[in-house]
Amino acid sequence: MEPQNKKIKILITGANGFIGKLLMKELQKNPNFETFGADIMNDQSADIKNFMHVDFCNISESLLSTYDYVFHLAAMVGVDACQNKPAKACKSYKYQRFFIKVCKL
Repeated sequence: MEPQNKKIKILITGANGFIGKLLMKELQKNPNFETFGADIMNDQSADIKNFMHVDFCNISESLLSTYDYVFHLAAMVGVDACQNKPAKACKSYKYQRFFIKVCKL
């Protein structure tokens, strides 16, 4: 029986952001990687394969555990956005702590 070449599953959050798009583009060049992009913004870039529209404040531990690596690049950005929506900013911060706990090595 020949060993199977299992692809490494990689999730990139914030895939529609500047860094997320560039990282997706680079990782998709490697045939050993199966990349998945996720973002709260639903305007998927044509370069992103396996795109998911996700609100990361509602993501489950079981979903995250299906990936070998996670590049967490999603964030609520902009001082104005955080000041205008403090409850959302606080929820986002609490979620970040959960995300780090679930994904640490």
